[in-house]
Amino acid sequence: TTDTTGCVHFTRVWKGTYTLTANRFSYPVYSQTLVVMGDVNQNITMLQNTDAPTSLAVNDVNLKASWSPPKSKAVQFTETWASGNFTANQWVPDAGSNWGITTTFGNPAPSAIFNWTPAVTGYDQYLTSKPLAGLNAPVQRLKYDIYLSNFSTAAVNTLAVELWNGTTWTVLKTYTNNGNIPWTSEDLDISAATHNPAFKIRFHAAGEDSYYINNWNIDNIQVYSADAISGPNPCVIGYNFYLNGAQVAFTPDTTYNIPPNLVIYGRTYQACVKAVYGSGYSSQICVNFTAHYLYPARDLTATGIECNAYLTWKKPVTAGDGPDVPAFDGVVEHTPAIAGRAPVTPSNSVPSTPSHQPLGSIAFGIDMTTGYTINFDVNNVAGKTNVATVPAGDFWHDMEFPANETTFAYAIMAPSAGGTNDHLFKVIRATGAFTDLGSLGVATPDQLLDLAVDGSNGDIYAVSSNNNTLTGDKLWKINPAVPSATLIGPTVNSSGMISLAGDKLGRIWGYDLVNDNFYSLNKTTGLATVVGALGFNANYGQCMFFDETTSAVTMAAFNATSFLAEIRAVNTTNGSSVILSTTPDQIGGASLP
Repeated sequence: TTDTTGCVHFTRVWKGTYTLTANRFSYPVYSQTLVVMGDVNQNITMLQNTDAPTSLAVNDVNLKASWSPPKSKAVQFTETWASGNFTANQWVPDAGSNWGITTTFGNPAPSAIFNWTPAVTGYDQYLTSKPLAGLNAPVQRLKYDIYLSNFSTAAVNTLAVELWNGTTWTVLKTYTNNGNIPWTSEDLDISAATHNPAFKIRFHAAGEDSYYINNWNIDNIQVYSADAISGPNPCVIGYNFYLNGAQVAFTPDTTYNIPPNLVIYGRTYQACVKAVYGSGYSSQICVNFTAHYLYPARDLTATGIECNAYLTWKKPVTAGDGPDVPAFDGVVEHTPAIAGRAPVTPSNSVPSTPSHQPLGSIAFGIDMTTGYTINFDVNNVAGKTNVATVPAGDFWHDMEFPANETTFAYAIMAPSAGGTNDHLFKVIRATGAFTDLGSLGVATPDQLLDLAVDGSNGDIYAVSSNNNTLTGDKLWKINPAVPSATLIGPTVNSSGMISLAGDKLGRIWGYDLVNDNFYSLNKTTGLATVVGALGFNANYGQCMFFDETTSAVTMAAFNATSFLAEIRAVNTTNGSSVILSTTPDQIGGASLP
């Protein structure tokens, strides 16, 4: 017996060893060996099956993804008449009846048919299923498609759908030949039989005279069980959302607005969702979509002027444009440009991390002041953590993760005294281990100062400058497999371009030490075009990288005025930037995967 608390009581049980089994719809079967030597209270815990969500869709214009919560469903019986006979699924038509199979008509063909011929009067003819077992589910339903081609309403003919409970037949629905019935899908509740181990369904054709119909047809029969949950599934903690295989969010909701900076207009992406349960994860459901999001104009205002309205707005800020920072229009006092180490001096300023900044992306870099590879939050570089000491060398320029790589980055080292070529190194993020991949073949006085990855195709670029005069800047294409550097061309307008970065739109950016300008670079010719003034006195070795999370080109700059390394997010429309965090230590190279 079961009491009101849900406790099941077994009375008059002999002492011995038993197997305790518990079944519940949408839960794995629970089984345990139990030794009974007296009164026993046994609590059991069952964890729901990790069913997947359904109906994932993405609006390609506003990037809103939506899906339906998981709903447990088990199909117990299906009939499409593909076998072309009644015996395959053990249907029983009345002997000598007008029931049959038509291979030329259905929804789609074939289907079961009750034909008018031979004409019968005062008839009752049945098509009965085999015994079916209920699954003890909260809900059990019967689906089917029905069709009637009628000849005349002069005589009443019907088709009833009926349910057998082991004792009596119950009519679920009756159709009458009041006219043609086009293919119609039905979904009837048969939860009354959910605990029945041997219920049946049947189709009952009856009437005054079958001559007055052409045919009844039945197709796509299904018996299924489901839970009774409507709305959110209480067993689901939330959902993991994936874009092109990478998890980008966890949400407790069944909707997610994809950040526009994660997609590029016109490109096709795969969105996937997994349900997160206390017992694990569901399988994922996925859908492909082509992004057609367009950034809206900003700050629309209206001013009434007599009978007119004067509208003003700001242009959209798109992915890669960076923060909305005004262009610098002041004057910066410059110091003689040096591409290497900043002098260590007691006069170094004290860093300040903006207290309003949330935690940001975790970058991998090289601290040239302490001589360690480091991990640091772009919004809290002062809180950096050491990974390992770096090999001895003149100066380590840049750190750059190749496309779709998170475990290692490339770095370049300036030539030591008497050296002739810059070398490319592979640096393991977890251990800080350096591997010399060999010379890139760039002869002095050209010195490679920074690397950049084109986010649109994974191509790697580098920039060089004369290491004596910080003139003659050049753009190079890097092949890390050889390794080698192929000259693209001179930048022309820059002097001492110390930093380079590529964004996911395929644009290459840089800034220099002599002019303190921010540039866009032509990947075909190398030409650097001035975007705007930096607005600070950049000096000594430093670097730049792209932050996929915020779509911001990010500097690990060294400001000769504040004498601090400053992590800056750049507005690529005008070259200005905003400080995210600072440290007295000089960051020679840094990158985000």
